[in-house]
Amino acid sequence: MQLSENCDYEIEPGRFCDKPAAWLALSGDAPESWADQGAGNASVASFCSYFHAKAEPRPNLAAAKRAAAVVAEQLAGGHDYGIPAVWQRLIDAYPKPVPYTAA
Repeated sequence: MQLSENCDYEIEPGRFCDKPAAWLALSGDAPESWADQGAGNASVASFCSYFHAKAEPRPNLAAAKRAAAVVAEQLAGGHDYGIPAVWQRLIDAYPKPVPYTAA
């Protein structure tokens, strides 16, 4: 699992912004590949602008913490690409987006 380097904001169904990422935010919907692994209804998404990041639905803080724990457990034995650290930054800043830092 890697952080997306492009904006995940969905302009319309199936059409994403895809500009270079500048912000990270907790998202209310887990990526499809994580949902079947028990991460719940929360993930980390990348955005080109603060406006796009703020437009993303947020999970509640409890759901974000549960999803972060699941992701950290899944990645404990392999390459984590810095994902657990990013989750913690976003939880600490909840509900605000944080500047994008590639892991």
